[in-house]
Amino acid sequence: MGNRLSSRVTPSRPFTHCGIDYAGPVDFLRFRERKSSSWLACISIFVCFATRAIHLELVVDYTSDAIIGALKCLIGSGGLPKTIYSDNGTTFQGADCKLREHFKMVNRDPNVCNYFAAGGLFWKMIPPQPPHFVGLWEARVKSTKNHLRFSVGDKKLTFKELTMLLCQIEACLNSRSINAESDSDPDNFVPLTPGYILTGSPILSLPEPSYLDVEDGRLDS
Repeated sequence: MGNRLSSRVTPSRPFTHCGIDYAGPVDFLRFRERKSSSWLACISIFVCFATRAIHLELVVDYTSDAIIGALKCLIGSGGLPKTIYSDNGTTFQGADCKLREHFKMVNRDPNVCNYFAAGGLFWKMIPPQPPHFVGLWEARVKSTKNHLRFSVGDKKLTFKELTMLLCQIEACLNSRSINAESDSDPDNFVPLTPGYILTGSPILSLPEPSYLDVEDGRLDS
């Protein structure tokens, strides 16, 4: 077994070095109607190597344009990554080629050359079929699927409802404990979480009522 990647043990800005993978497909409804047809979507999962934080985006297909759109959403909230790791899927290969073309076109524009003067985005693909290379983001794929299964089961949501649910799952996974916030203070029980690193404070969510004592048939759909 080789050494760990330097990007996984070197402090850096969140999502400077990250991995990407797909989870799904998942069904969603076009409209909240009785005879509404269902469509397929997939979940793009970005995992930060330094903070172990994740970012979830719902995309409607496996095309290169879709994954580039998800990457733009990540850039809008977390900044431009320097290195992205993925497997050798054709979707990621196509996205890599398109991003290279975009960066070449952008670099010819003198108005934005200074913006990318520090370097562009590098897309690195792992060797074919190495299970020990993808453990970091495959674990997050499993956690995301578990939350989806426990939250909705076989129920179909609309695209907006599914997007909001993914935001809640993202907040939940980014609230998992990494370490104690302070090793020197034994009375400090606040854990260090990926969300704490992203926002500077714990990610808080609104309390929701418990439905454990309510029969399934009495719950609203």
